[in-house]
Amino acid sequence: MPKVFCQCDQCQRDILVGETMVTLTQNRERIENESCVQPLAVNIIGTWCESCANKLTKQ
Repeated sequence: MPKVFCQCDQCQRDILVGETMVTLTQNRERIENESCVQPLAVNIIGTWCESCANKLTKQ
């Protein structure tokens, strides 16, 4: 039985383990020096199934 990972924010369809999904994230980072960026926080703005993501990027 397939396992549900999350739901698409557009069509509300279950996104299953093994499928491809697209996420939009907001990252907060601290620039330590020229060669080091330290992650502070990640916020997921949205998650879409591959079909909905393709439709959104064509708009």
